[in-house]
Amino acid sequence: MKVLVTGATGSVGSAIVSKLVAEGHKVCGGSRHAAQPGRLPAGAEGMVLDFDQPATFGPALAGAEAVVLVAPPGDTQADVKMIPFIDLALGAGATTFVLISAMGIEFAPDSTLGKLEAYLAARAPRYTFLRPTFFMQNLSTGFFAQAFAYGGLRYNAAEGKVGFISTDDIAAVAAAALASPAHHGQAYPLTGPEALDHHQVVAAINRAAGTRFTYTPLSDAQMRQEMLATGMPAESAEFFVNLFAGVAQGHSAAVLPTVQAITGRAPISFEQFAQANAHHWQRMALAKQAAA
Repeated sequence: MKVLVTGATGSVGSAIVSKLVAEGHKVCGGSRHAAQPGRLPAGAEGMVLDFDQPATFGPALAGAEAVVLVAPPGDTQADVKMIPFIDLALGAGATTFVLISAMGIEFAPDSTLGKLEAYLAARAPRYTFLRPTFFMQNLSTGFFAQAFAYGGLRYNAAEGKVGFISTDDIAAVAAAALASPAHHGQAYPLTGPEALDHHQVVAAINRAAGTRFTYTPLSDAQMRQEMLATGMPAESAEFFVNLFAGVAQGHSAAVLPTVQAITGRAPISFEQFAQANAHHWQRMALAKQAAA
């Protein structure tokens, strides 16, 4: 089966591409950066796919029987951009869709991902929704990792806990969803094996990497001000303020058995992840020292 994975150079997209290639699928990795050497896992075909450029949709979809949809992170207009892509995919013969959604999205039907879920449920012959909590990789190589270059994490998450999940576990569930019709029409919340607050997360990173990062809880107003100061659009800043306010309120503290139930193995712990990725934080600590 030929599978198109969107967002294929991002944290979760690249993990899914690697897993599907390893399982013998013909995989096309679609991304704005797909044409750059070394940006896609080995064994995958790369196609430029930009949801802001509809002319890239058709070539990326050519021959795809299944599509794994990864929305651009933090893009509050992603549903408007991706629905025409979904329509084209359906018209081109794609029959199976796996959407990387988000934990708790069923309580936010008017959100970007909520709208995408509803659209696919009404039109796709076969679909599965994966609703993971926060990715561990966002703290090592993803969007939130840049905070370590400035000394640590600064969020309005208070002492709220998160059941952080590795993108490798999300990829394993995505591969299972594509392999068996038993998963069609299902929506799976996905977490790691434990819930940690950000003090515990930073402590695990420091143990693994030998660093001295900190976590500083912020108020909503402080978080908003700091995000806007980086040049982030107001709409995106508000998205992240609300995201971490939800963490502070306990909305992300669930720990669920879904990964093990579907894959047959326990999900990766944050301690395991930190040990395997210590070099990322060591590099950022050195960069901070050099800039001091």
